[in-house]
Amino acid sequence: MLDTAQQSDAWDKRNSSLDLLLGMVEAQNLIRHSTPASGISIPVIIVAGFLGSGKTTLLRHLLTATHGLKIAAIVNDFAALNIDAALVADVTSDTVALENGCICCSLSGNVARTLLAITQRDQRPDAIIVEASGVADPANIAQVASALPDIRLGSIAVVVDASGDAPAPEIEALQLRQISQADVILLNKTDLISGRQAEALEDALRLQAPHAAVLRTVRCAVPAAFLLDGPHVEQTEGPCAKESQPEFESAVIELDRPLDRDALERCLSNIPEELMRLKGFVEVDGHPRGTSLVQSVGRSWTIEEFTGQAQQHQVIAIGIKGSAIAVTL
Repeated sequence: MLDTAQQSDAWDKRNSSLDLLLGMVEAQNLIRHSTPASGISIPVIIVAGFLGSGKTTLLRHLLTATHGLKIAAIVNDFAALNIDAALVADVTSDTVALENGCICCSLSGNVARTLLAITQRDQRPDAIIVEASGVADPANIAQVASALPDIRLGSIAVVVDASGDAPAPEIEALQLRQISQADVILLNKTDLISGRQAEALEDALRLQAPHAAVLRTVRCAVPAAFLLDGPHVEQTEGPCAKESQPEFESAVIELDRPLDRDALERCLSNIPEELMRLKGFVEVDGHPRGTSLVQSVGRSWTIEEFTGQAQQHQVIAIGIKGSAIAVTL
């Protein structure tokens, strides 16, 4: 007989499978009943990569680059608090946030509906960039986008953190799945490692995805045209295998007071290993603007001035399901 924890885990897996099925059914129904708005298709570029690799940095770079294109952004965050959407909204007003779910599974219907709505606009964008959550498999996103009228799938760009530690086996499987779908792999944060280490990582990535172009980047600085103009090369692997992926959970930390800078730095320097990602907006004592963006991934963390519209002072913590991801700031 299963104990309470095992029963809860079994129910969660059944619910996740049901979410996946319902999302795909909704997407297929939307596709079946939609009609093309024009004979000109809009390219969709998918940005994927594990938590903290630099996806939002890449998206902000593409949105602010000098290319003369009008770009719409769809941002998905696994957690209930969509920090990434706030960061993207800081550089463009054409942002759609999809929250609290995996865009490749339970939100498949939502992303199909959002893409269709964009194709129906009077003033349509020249391109759409979809930033998937850090735990998403881009295969199903590509599947949904490819089936929609007035949409064509452009490149899939996967961002890899060159400075990260060797992942746990279950995390490595998810990262390999993301990499296997890439047309372009950005080996990001190469300023934090040696040239020899970067070369070894490049060789490993080319073995994992021989069809993909591999580029070394710092803060995801890459010519926009390289991603916006690139065609997608479909791979033979099927859609994401939900049951083979690790499950994650998130917690929102509400902050009702300014934080002491030294205490915050000590906390970030001692983040527990099971806490995979921390990001959000905080008020730091003595800060001239009152709001800072705090991020941590692995052993790396940053506190930066946030110059966008004032946000609620909240931080999201993400970890593998069942781990103690609570943290006190």
